[in-house]
Amino acid sequence: MNKKLLTIAVLLAVLFFIAGYFTKVKFKATVPGHKLTANLSPLSPIIVARLDQTGVSTANSGVAQTFFTAPVSGYYRLGIYIPQSAGCATLGPAALSLSESWTDATTTRTDTGTLPLATSPGATNLLWNIQESWIAASTNVTVTFTYTACSSGTWTYDNHAYVERLY
Repeated sequence: MNKKLLTIAVLLAVLFFIAGYFTKVKFKATVPGHKLTANLSPLSPIIVARLDQTGVSTANSGVAQTFFTAPVSGYYRLGIYIPQSAGCATLGPAALSLSESWTDATTTRTDTGTLPLATSPGATNLLWNIQESWIAASTNVTVTFTYTACSSGTWTYDNHAYVERLY
């Protein structure tokens, strides 16, 4: 193989790599007598953990649930979406509070929220949050739900949470 052809092949590979890095393109470049193939995996957000629960009431109330342990230190995005899925006849003290916790390079951090409830689920009966954070290696991301029952009837919620590795 002559040097000129090899140089062109290397330059094409570098250009395709750079293009793939920014656009997530998979490419194949062919040089006579040789086949060059690369499947690129550029740094981009990847969902590394999910928690999907539906029709939850008293299950795990007040107990921290670990749904991710960071394999390496880095930036992560925590997302949570909690709609009320069923109402109750009389609300009374009914409530749901949420606490998300993670550990960065310094200490454990916590973010909290409260789900607004109604006798029947509506457009505003949801709690959602997106939190971008530095998470230390070998530490847990936890969620804790504290459920308080209605005066009469049983209300439920759905829990959809995820963690994305940003870099």
